[in-house]
Amino acid sequence: GSWSIRGTGTLALHGLGGQLYQTQSQAQLRVTPPLQLPGALQLSVAGGLTQVKYLTVDAFDSITLELRSVLAYRTERAQAEASVGYLSDRASSTRPGGDRVGWHASLQGRTRLAHEVFAELGWTRQTWLNESAYSPGLIDQIRYQNTQVLRGALIFPVAERQAIHVEVRQVRNAENISIFQYNSRQLQVSWQWKNW
Repeated sequence: GSWSIRGTGTLALHGLGGQLYQTQSQAQLRVTPPLQLPGALQLSVAGGLTQVKYLTVDAFDSITLELRSVLAYRTERAQAEASVGYLSDRASSTRPGGDRVGWHASLQGRTRLAHEVFAELGWTRQTWLNESAYSPGLIDQIRYQNTQVLRGALIFPVAERQAIHVEVRQVRNAENISIFQYNSRQLQVSWQWKNW
């Protein structure tokens, strides 16, 4: 009927030191009911399942379940999206800290500045709380992680179907266990090519 359903799947392979180190597989489903919302707003519910396997180390494999709501706004010139969701990460039995639960919130926006020049701005916050002490006898605390990411980007064309993407990103990882805390700033310049 008037329901919209979109599914995606991804598979990633990561190498380290010349050998396969990690595999990630993910499936997501996004459902949009036919609600009559004002303006250009649209409400969706999304669910996901992610499996991570480490091939060279033990005790870090996990399966993460995610359920979130997404409120989107779209016009010809701009689009924005806000989401909030619940996360549950089921670990292999020997992972430090055991299973964990968390929350995820994000705000993302994109607008056209000129003919084919776009600007993007985004903020995400993700929290994790482990169920048990991270490493009894060594680190007796239950790990609480709070990560925030702020990013901005400019995308501008350089030729037909080609664009330069310039992105700045700041990450603030605040944790109750000080050895895991970090802040970082990144600048990334990439070339995009679209063949459609």
